[in-house]
Amino acid sequence: AFHAVSVVRSAILREWRDLPEESIKSIRMELLKMAVDTSTPTLTNASMQKQLVHVVAVIIKRGWTQNEEASTMQLLDQVKTMLSHKPIVQVLGLRLCFAVIEEIASTRSSALELSIEFHCKVRFSFQRACLKKLFLLMLTFMQSKVQNNVFDLQLLIPVLNVIHKILSWPFCDTPEFPVALRAWSGGFGEEEDGSKTFLEPGKDWADVILNPKVPLLQMLFGLYSQAPIRNDSTASHLVRESIRLLASLKGSIIPTYEKKLRAKYADALLQGTLRMSAQMDEKSPHIGTHVLDCCRIFDRIVSNYKFRFLADLTPRTAQVFLQYLGKTSCHLLTVSVQSDVETWHREAFDLALSIWSSILNELMFAKDEKAEGIRRVLSEYGGRITELYIQSRLKYASDEVKSGKEKEEQFHDPDYLDDHIDAIAELARTSPKKILTLLSELIHARTKLIAMAANSKGSAGSSS
Repeated sequence: AFHAVSVVRSAILREWRDLPEESIKSIRMELLKMAVDTSTPTLTNASMQKQLVHVVAVIIKRGWTQNEEASTMQLLDQVKTMLSHKPIVQVLGLRLCFAVIEEIASTRSSALELSIEFHCKVRFSFQRACLKKLFLLMLTFMQSKVQNNVFDLQLLIPVLNVIHKILSWPFCDTPEFPVALRAWSGGFGEEEDGSKTFLEPGKDWADVILNPKVPLLQMLFGLYSQAPIRNDSTASHLVRESIRLLASLKGSIIPTYEKKLRAKYADALLQGTLRMSAQMDEKSPHIGTHVLDCCRIFDRIVSNYKFRFLADLTPRTAQVFLQYLGKTSCHLLTVSVQSDVETWHREAFDLALSIWSSILNELMFAKDEKAEGIRRVLSEYGGRITELYIQSRLKYASDEVKSGKEKEEQFHDPDYLDDHIDAIAELARTSPKKILTLLSELIHARTKLIAMAANSKGSAGSSS
């Protein structure tokens, strides 16, 4: 069956110019019918369905620029019809959306044996004419399920996949080939180098992303509060990743001069993520990815909206967030010290440390009264985290001396250490007297031990 579908794909692309439009449309419909033909189980399994909808997506992409408006209407009407059918057809419709977005996102010149200019042209055309309408269709479909308390993972995972894929779209505001290619050259929403990219769909997307009638952010947080979603590793990760992308929202859709709008949106993100962070059972097998993803969301909120902005406009929420970050940082340090293996706790602590560094760079020298409550929380947890970090480093060093081998390779990496020490030094400044006293005592104690060891060695040499 796989071979037959591949042959159909190759034949369509090879004979494209000579095939009548009606024949292409007929083949497209026949492939989708095959994917839901329950009388032939081979065709309806997930891998075969994926192959069939991929060929349909290739057909859609190949003919997209012949008539942009007709292509858009045909795709939207087809998806709407499929989403109004029984569940097996709904799932296929969602998989078709995903396949079309993924195929059109591709700019590989060899994909359809057409030029890179063709791929860029289709990509920009699809973004301009169809992407937002498809996104609204997905939101409306998901809202209908949430409002009717239908938390069927067979449906919700595919729709979350499509929503996440659209939010990951690397938006470009020009069809000019060289500029567009540079904008898309980094891949499909990827961050391979760990850099912070932002979601900038443009002002015309405000009516879908910030639409109070179809509240995406509220829906996602609501979904996460449901045990079937939260306890499924795929569904829960898709929800958290979509929220992280929404925390990256930037540009004309939510401009910096719209302070009330930005404050309201940022506060909803912060409060929602704080609630979400407390919802996962600590004994859950997914607790590691849950904590890591929550830290990534917080990191993105602080990077995008700036903590000082949040602290000025929503001081109470900002203090609660700092308390959460402080307790979490202490817990992560304590657990990582007790573990002999590399765990997610250390990666999460690195993220937490990055968040602390961003916050401290903004707030350390603030003098106004609004910052007073924030500074008290910083002083409380800054000292505790610094003390725990020093204790953990001393324990690692002691364990290495006793074992005679390196136990923590990362602590012998100068770059890794520099990043840590810089951030810890910033935290230490929030409680200088306490930390300087601690360091003085530790240095004095270890100097005394070194002296005792030297005297003992000297005495042993004299007696011999």
